[in-house]
Amino acid sequence: MTPEPVQLDPADPMARWLTRIAEHGAVLPGLRDPDPAHRRDALRQLSDRLAVEFAAPAPDTVRISDEPIERPDGSSLRLRRYLPERLTAPFPTQLWCHGGGFLLGTVDEVVNDRICAARAEATGLQIISVDIRQAPEHRYPAGVHDLMLAYDTALTGTGLSVDEHRLGLGGVSSGGFTAAVAALRIRDRRGTQPVHLALESPMLAFERSGDPSESFASDADLDFLTEIVTAFLPPQARDEYALPMHIANLAGLPPTLVVSAEFDPLRDSAERFGCRLRDAGNVVTMIREPGHLHGSSVLTAVSDRSRAWQAHISEALRAAYRTA
Repeated sequence: MTPEPVQLDPADPMARWLTRIAEHGAVLPGLRDPDPAHRRDALRQLSDRLAVEFAAPAPDTVRISDEPIERPDGSSLRLRRYLPERLTAPFPTQLWCHGGGFLLGTVDEVVNDRICAARAEATGLQIISVDIRQAPEHRYPAGVHDLMLAYDTALTGTGLSVDEHRLGLGGVSSGGFTAAVAALRIRDRRGTQPVHLALESPMLAFERSGDPSESFASDADLDFLTEIVTAFLPPQARDEYALPMHIANLAGLPPTLVVSAEFDPLRDSAERFGCRLRDAGNVVTMIREPGHLHGSSVLTAVSDRSRAWQAHISEALRAAYRTA
């Protein structure tokens, strides 16, 4: 059955958010710049303007700092650390990956600071956001390697003071893909496994499948999908982990939270992945958040639905990391 087009009441905060996206987008020509650096800068400006208006400020009880670690090639990988002042070491820790469609987005966005800091305080977790490399400069699997390097670093007893028995992975949108693929690779190399995997509106499919929720995609969404495949995941870059929806063996993964948005084009693929994880014998919690669009979970200053989304995730994380 094909979903009905999304109809929002003009008074709904999400309708106002969409209007503001259009208004800001009209005066940020860099959003359409072919140069990825210029485009990222314009998107960050758009994101930051929206965050100031729609996302609740970060709590002042959480310390935010950047910690560099070194990649094997000598380059620096930045970790942004959100540490509630009330915690004592060693810290239960989630390594987190932001969204942005593999080409855009950054740990420096105001919205990421606000959401990650609030979640750290609500869950009693140290949250570390990984500044993963992006396409087209760095194709798959560069970002996955960055997350795995952060994971290995967290386990070595460095200054991050991580509780290795309560270390997990998470990500939103494209960051959900990165977290899922990293979890699969860590599973197959043995060793210490993540205690939990959290996937928020994950982007796991790279082709049209006829899912009903795909009817929510705009022409711009479909064009961006084509760009992602070309720049991030061309056929020659793919390995046995590159297409999570097609991996035959999904057994042996950590307890997983899959959160989908009712009106998100990615909804059905995310839920199908969750069902496959469960069928493979994993412990899976699936939540479909009603009334949400892709990305609307961050409107915590103005939307009860967004606050509910964040509360549901925080509740699940407290249980998974045993911080309740």
